[in-house]
Amino acid sequence: MPRRRRRMSYGFRLFLPQPGADPLAAAAAGPDEEGGGVNPDPPVVGNECRKRVIADALTRADPALEVSLSGCEETAEFQDASAEEAEVRRRYMELNGPEGGPGIQIALLDDGASLTVASWHKGGKAKAVFAQIWECLRVM
Repeated sequence: MPRRRRRMSYGFRLFLPQPGADPLAAAAAGPDEEGGGVNPDPPVVGNECRKRVIADALTRADPALEVSLSGCEETAEFQDASAEEAEVRRRYMELNGPEGGPGIQIALLDDGASLTVASWHKGGKAKAVFAQIWECLRVM
């Protein structure tokens, strides 16, 4: 019987340290993505601006990355809200590499970010993809 190949990925999580909090304890606690980045409170202008600035810097550094606005319909249905309300409540921006590309996906949250990449790359291709990852992390 053929063996199924599991698709795995590497993940990086970045977060803004909170005043007075131990950053190592915060890192060990894991991401606080309650509701998958959905927040019922009004957006904080500073957070939204920071995400936009980072997204713009990422797309300048890697023009193949595109901001994805998909998922609002599912969020709206889950929350019993309009698509416009869901977009305001969805507190993350997602950037994706091109179809058939290295498989990089970035999520910009109110207080941090995550970067995941498929782990199927080998040899020189893996080295090139990790150079791209490190550049994205440097930009963030």
